[in-house]
Amino acid sequence: MVELLTPTQFALEPTDIVKLVTDQEGATTDLRRRMEDDYQLYLLNGPDVEEGYQSYVTNEPQTFADMLISMMVLANLVVRFPIDQGQDQPQRERDDVKERFITGVLRATDEHLADMLMPSLREQWAFFTALRGGYAARAVFARDESGQFYPDIMPWDRYNTFYGMGPKGLAWACHRLYRNPSDLREEFNAEAPSNGHGQAASIPIYDYYDGEINCVVARGEFVKQPTPHMAGRVPVILGAVGPAPPIIGLNAEGTHLPSLYFGESVFKS
Repeated sequence: MVELLTPTQFALEPTDIVKLVTDQEGATTDLRRRMEDDYQLYLLNGPDVEEGYQSYVTNEPQTFADMLISMMVLANLVVRFPIDQGQDQPQRERDDVKERFITGVLRATDEHLADMLMPSLREQWAFFTALRGGYAARAVFARDESGQFYPDIMPWDRYNTFYGMGPKGLAWACHRLYRNPSDLREEFNAEAPSNGHGQAASIPIYDYYDGEINCVVARGEFVKQPTPHMAGRVPVILGAVGPAPPIIGLNAEGTHLPSLYFGESVFKS
């Protein structure tokens, strides 16, 4: 049985987690604005033209991005462990089992995403890689009501993904999403506040992970209590497109946050 952590065991309060996100969001405003500008270009939302001038919106950005996304989705996926010349037969058989296991995990992930009415893992990662300039996902083994374990890999939008670095790499990561009242009630047994018009408003949800625990914050409180995830590390995958590291410029004031040009989209040029 998984043990819940008491507030004295877990150092962060819900307000601390929200502050981690809002502080990093404020420090990376230019980067996230660039992501949104790239997405608007993909949607063919061009700039407003003054009255009296003719304008034409070409579909070239969208068709170009769709072509690259399609190439990534349709590429042949090969799961393979390198074979050493001196490898014995039992080791090769174990590697074969590992390859089948990984293939099965990916297939189960796509089935779970389809049940959620979402595109496959490859489709989402191809989309985010092309238009956001990077990819992210939470990857854990979860347990259903019957006690059976299943792979739970959920792609995250880099725009709403926030993280902190430690001396050995990722120290924490948090994904912000929004839930409507029925989803919030069904998943967390929590009610959304009223928007003043007699209806419950969608509210931000903060799904937080560090090296030991996972918790979910909404309405300034834990809607999922701090719970050990047993992964042994922060169970989040993050990556940026391109060879450029997060350059720290003269005006960066010593921060290690990603620069504007860290992880470019297909619209870089």
